[in-house]
Amino acid sequence: MLKEAIQKFLKDFEASKKTENAMKAILAIWEDNILSHARRIGGNIHLTTQTLINVCKDYAHYRGMIERVRQELEEIRIFFDL
Repeated sequence: MLKEAIQKFLKDFEASKKTENAMKAILAIWEDNILSHARRIGGNIHLTTQTLINVCKDYAHYRGMIERVRQELEEIRIFFDL
C-alpha cells in the first residue's frame, strides 16, 4: 500500500508544473496517507519516507530547491525499486 501511494505521489508530481504551489496541492492529497503507512512499517522505511516529505514541504514553503526534491525522489525510486 505504501509503495502504491508513493508511486501515485510521484506520478502526480511528474505530471504537475513542478512549482511550489503544485507541491502544496500534491502534499495535501498524499502526505497523511503516505506517512500513516510508513509509520506502521517503521524503521528505515519510515525515516526515508519522512525525509522525502520534509524535503517536499520545504520546497512547497519556499525553503528548498527543486533539485533537492528531484534528488530525494530518485532516492525513493531506488529505495522502493520503482
